[in-house]
Amino acid sequence: MDTSYQLPFFAPESRQHRFRRHKTSNARAWSSTSIPVARVVRFNNCFVIKYGLNVSLTEGENMLFVSQTQSLSAPEVFALFSIENADG
Repeated sequence: MDTSYQLPFFAPESRQHRFRRHKTSNARAWSSTSIPVARVVRFNNCFVIKYGLNVSLTEGENMLFVSQTQSLSAPEVFALFSIENADG
């Protein structure tokens, strides 16, 4: 795959309206499933958030690539970024 994406990636404003509709108070409804050093969090019935030490940015880039170049159904990526802290 020769396509590389500028990170951090955020979906265009025209797509973000789906996410902004959900108020922060809905955070109480989050449920999570543990995966070794990664977390998958379900937010309402519309979104899944994946984060943690073992989450690969390549996975998100691949999902972007597939949705932009193939006629396959893939989950929509709203944001893709990495944050370094004191622990690395």
